[in-house]
Amino acid sequence: MAAPESAVMAESGSPSRETMFNFLKAGVQMMEKAETRELLKDKAKIPDAGKHLIELQRKEWDPVGIDRDAGCKALDEIDVNDKELVQARQEFVHSAMRTFLQSLDDRKPKKLETKKPLTKAAIVSFFDACNTKMDLPEMRVLLYNHYKENKTMPNQLVIDMQREMLETLGWEKEHGCRQLSKIGETFPKDQDLHQRMMSWQQKASEVVMHCMKYAGADMKNMSLMQALENSLNEDQEMSEMTKQAEEEVKAMTDEEQEALVEKMQKKMETLMKLPEGAREAYMKKLVDADKMEIIKSKVIMLQVFKQKISEATEKEGGESAATESSKPLPVLAPPSTSAPTQMSM
Repeated sequence: MAAPESAVMAESGSPSRETMFNFLKAGVQMMEKAETRELLKDKAKIPDAGKHLIELQRKEWDPVGIDRDAGCKALDEIDVNDKELVQARQEFVHSAMRTFLQSLDDRKPKKLETKKPLTKAAIVSFFDACNTKMDLPEMRVLLYNHYKENKTMPNQLVIDMQREMLETLGWEKEHGCRQLSKIGETFPKDQDLHQRMMSWQQKASEVVMHCMKYAGADMKNMSLMQALENSLNEDQEMSEMTKQAEEEVKAMTDEEQEALVEKMQKKMETLMKLPEGAREAYMKKLVDADKMEIIKSKVIMLQVFKQKISEATEKEGGESAATESSKPLPVLAPPSTSAPTQMSM
């Protein structure tokens, strides 16, 4: 019998780079299908959406004849210098996280529990769901933007997310919070659960501090950038020389620009520390050639700052201000680092 036209020749051993790309692409497409969402929605047929999602992912190795464990191991060991493949893997991970969280939303019961105690399984599911949500790029960008715009810790955003997650999982939030606050007395000797709770608390704290760190670095760079821009337009003469410097910088190679900045580094550091009036007086004493070197250095530095901030913003929005976990399987590993002590219970 002839093999179906869609059949793919099996590979032996570890998958090739191309095969890994194809697996990741096929996995994302599978997770984005309406049929997958409908399948995971059915709580009666699929009690554990997370485990079933992992199984669906692993099945994508079968058409190319790669052992599932070997394929997943190869993805875990991708060379960090292979930026394209690392990015494809990260997109796969984020798609898996979103698909899992969407399945929880789709399975949310119409009536919330207000009396029954939280079981260990329910608590673990809550911790896993919160940790997954905290690692999503969009959640990190939300926290990052809140701190950058309001200069206040975004703890309340995390608390609100956690309380909403309780209701997504079927527990009325006030009742759920009261139950979580009793873990110590309800499960006094369950070290595994206590460790998971500590991890859940740690995850949120780490993510919040991470986002604040990036936002703070951006604000520091923005302040220095503003000082540079102001110093390039202190008077009419400086503005005119800046225009000329910008044209000359365009004609310079990257090596020439780096050499000039390195040559002028100490002088620039001293100059930028001076008050505006003292800086202006110092510049007026210089001959035009020296002035031009300083101005060109400022122009180059300003370009570098703007480029770095642009790249950092894209990184925060695209891959999450740095999601630490990049391993695609399992999607729902037991939490190892976790969420806020800020949650009021």
